Amino acid sequence: MKKQEEKANLCQRVYDYVREEVMSLRLRPGEKITETMLVEELQISRTPIREGLRMLARDGMVTLYPNRFAAITVFSKKDIYDMGAIRVSLDVLGSRLAVFRGSNADFSRLERLAQACSAAMEQSNFRERAQMDSDFHLALMEISGNSYLYELQKELYTRVQMYQILQFSRSPQSHFGGASHSDIVEALFARDEARVISTVKSHLVSFYNVDEDLPQDFFGMI
Repeated sequence: MKKQEEKANLCQRVYDYVREEVMSLRLRPGEKITETMLVEELQISRTPIREGLRMLARDGMVTLYPNRFAAITVFSKKDIYDMGAIRVSLDVLGSRLAVFRGSNADFSRLERLAQACSAAMEQSNFRERAQMDSDFHLALMEISGNSYLYELQKELYTRVQMYQILQFSRSPQSHFGGASHSDIVEALFARDEARVISTVKSHLVSFYNVDEDLPQDFFGMI
């Protein structure tokens, strides 16, 4: 049991090290990682390194090329589109449920997260901005009362944060074309279902460009 715990800890160390390098933009999409590089950097054996890389691949952070190397995931235009379409679908359903199941205390919690998110963006802290965004939308899923929505959303967030940090570092204004988190919160406090749906869609659709080849207001049918 002790050896298993030690192995698990080493695998997690590999995972945490690479994740930190990626989220801090010290490793960028397409850059290669070899087992040899990690052995030298972390001073651990190849077995936990391989398992750690598999964990990273499972969460979408790296792409594995067996018997060669791993590379930091590069998101294609289609990857971003598909990720955005899922996010819009999940958030519209979650927010509709939140209108009926959420309390003012729940919405006040969202308001604080929205303010923290805005503050991070004003400070050009893109990593904190991405984390606060995740926290906001996961809290929205919690308020919906649907645990499956929460888990589905959570599974996306490593990829979402990677993409957001990279996008914000390139274009800090990239998320200002649509509704804000504060707009969503205001609509929730008003218990205005149509307005909630509209603000959630506006918040996400333009950022991910998910409506460019679909009928007008396609996501309004959700």
